[in-house]
Amino acid sequence: MKTTRTNNSRKRVGVAAAVVVIATTLINCVVVADAHDDASSAIARVCEARDAGTQEAMRTYRLSVSGRRKEMPEGCINNKAQESSCTAPSQFHIVTQTSKEIADYAIIATSINAAYADQHGYGFESVDELTLDQDKFDHRYEKVRILRHKLDELCPAMARYVTGSTLSRSKKLPTATSLGCPEWLVWIDADATVVDFSQRFEDIIGEDDDNIHLHACRDTATDVQQAINSGMMILRNSLWTRQFLDTWWAAAEGAVDEIHGMPVKITDEEAFQRMYTENVGDLRQHSRIHSEFVFNTPYPYFTIPDKEASKQFIFHPLVTIPYVRTKLFTHVLDSMCGAAERSSESSPSLGNPKAEPLPHVVMTSPQLVNMTATWIKEWAEMVLKFDGDALGDVPLVSELEENNHLAHVASTGTKNIANGLSQMWMTEARRRAKSEAEMAAFDFTPEQRKLLHYFQALSMRIARSNWSDPQAPGGCQSCRTVCLDSSKVLGELYEAFYDDGGQLPSQWLEGAVDAPAGNLAYSLALYRTALECDPGNSGAARRYVRVFEELLQAGLDIDGSKLDGTPGLDMVYVRAVASSTAAEAATIAARQAVSEMLSQSGGAHSAAGAGGLGERNPKFIGHDDVSW
Repeated sequence: MKTTRTNNSRKRVGVAAAVVVIATTLINCVVVADAHDDASSAIARVCEARDAGTQEAMRTYRLSVSGRRKEMPEGCINNKAQESSCTAPSQFHIVTQTSKEIADYAIIATSINAAYADQHGYGFESVDELTLDQDKFDHRYEKVRILRHKLDELCPAMARYVTGSTLSRSKKLPTATSLGCPEWLVWIDADATVVDFSQRFEDIIGEDDDNIHLHACRDTATDVQQAINSGMMILRNSLWTRQFLDTWWAAAEGAVDEIHGMPVKITDEEAFQRMYTENVGDLRQHSRIHSEFVFNTPYPYFTIPDKEASKQFIFHPLVTIPYVRTKLFTHVLDSMCGAAERSSESSPSLGNPKAEPLPHVVMTSPQLVNMTATWIKEWAEMVLKFDGDALGDVPLVSELEENNHLAHVASTGTKNIANGLSQMWMTEARRRAKSEAEMAAFDFTPEQRKLLHYFQALSMRIARSNWSDPQAPGGCQSCRTVCLDSSKVLGELYEAFYDDGGQLPSQWLEGAVDAPAGNLAYSLALYRTALECDPGNSGAARRYVRVFEELLQAGLDIDGSKLDGTPGLDMVYVRAVASSTAAEAATIAARQAVSEMLSQSGGAHSAAGAGGLGERNPKFIGHDDVSW
């Protein structure tokens, strides 16, 4: 049974679920799935396809619900009231993109999104190929090309109006709806999924303002207010949108490094930020940037406030390793199938659309933190064989050294979950505390400290696999920051709890006089690594100086062993003293002292500095003592 949908009235039906999987060819059809009358059977088919456990089973189901082309007959345009057979097209058409590289999680996320489109009678389509030259373009720019192409493909009549002679003869361009075309295109990244089927895009658009052609949510991964998260966008099918997408694309083709004047790859979001700042094409007047909670997810995704969790529409877990994304989307789909099964068992009116609840999965911040921590640990142990030592040899696996994006999401995501765990535990402690004094006495339990050690060490070890000089092209630029931050945090953990040697890698206890000495030596090595990541970081320098001098005062060498005689000249220490001194004159004096020492010693310095750091990272572009 087909249902007629117009802008002002839509027949609400029960849950209709359709599973979308990754096809190997480009699907060049407009998919507007008809709503199912029997919601329970649709859910059963989804779960059966999931339970089959193969992509082929899910692909078969996808093809059974996709590919139905529905468009307004030519004779209906401008004469809808006179044509009984005319059916208005879907007002919204969802577009996404998948590829074999992200198949494990994209197959699940796009399945849920297709089910949502089926439920509300929206068009849905997946473009399953990558065509960009990734030597010239950032892969995320592909969406701009796809959206521009889809506007003309979905509405060739408007394409003729804006490119042919019709425009010059027309006083006013027709609307997309009057031409039998979708009014809005909705872009959803393959790593984003709907978690509340009761919410509709119509509610986001609200009272339609003809002047607004773009809806997006603010990107909380940056402090720039005008930045958007382009993973979810709603674009009007209009002439302005076509011109905007053309300009957006041109921004990537002409991007140059402002310092060196050389061609450079920029992301779609970076280009949008520049365009918004300069108000290209009156972008500010024609766009509406919503809160990140309206139809996207804050960053990090597990920091969503409790009051927003129950209202979350789109779940978009940014900066997450593929293994964890797959687990998260599997949890969402399993929850939907489980709820449908329970509803079918308890509902006396099975198959009655009004009696069946729409799929809605609520995930709180503590739940997301705990699930993510569990799955990152699983991945680290299964794939990386991580031994817990932040200063071990790198890379853990060759892919971390070669794949800049994986190194970025793995190191940053792991650091974020360490922060998420500590914040969650402190929040729980505040709720339990009966007084400020009780909260002031709060301390992490040994088990909690063990987890914090683990994740900070893991993020640092991954980052050390792929850090690069900030001025050098390529490489994981965020890895340098993660390496610095995790080194300092982990160093503070060992320094603060150095009476507990339980978390110390065994090799660091062998040469140390005792566990506290080993912990101090390990924290010193961590601060030293922080200075390798960022030689001019004054915070790391101060920490290095403090622990170095504490070891000397205790009669210990930098490896925690008993100091025998006078310590050799440690260039990192001298450097750190200079970096941690605010007065410029003192810094100049320290440099002069280094120069004199080098001239007296012929450039030799203590060999004790690099102990325990493992093999030197081949990607690390460091500084040598003489040139410093």
